[in-house]
Amino acid sequence: MAVARTAHFGRAASLCAISQPALSQQIQALEAICGAQLFERRARGSRPKPVGRALIERARTVLDAADGSVRARLRARLEQEER
Repeated sequence: MAVARTAHFGRAASLCAISQPALSQQIQALEAICGAQLFERRARGSRPKPVGRALIERARTVLDAADGSVRARLRARLEQEER
């Protein structure tokens, strides 16, 4: 997600607080699992290929659902504490 957002492996790694080689290895492992290259790597940045865009869209859906679940749990906890 960070590589797609920043279009740059180095900036994405910094955002994730990991080294750029570690991020590249994680992306390569994910590409091996998917059986496809997820990003077009260029001298001036990277951009998702079609399969990468599809994966990113699904990941957004999952992350949004997880975020919604956490928020709902926090609201329920606050409501319980107010009683």
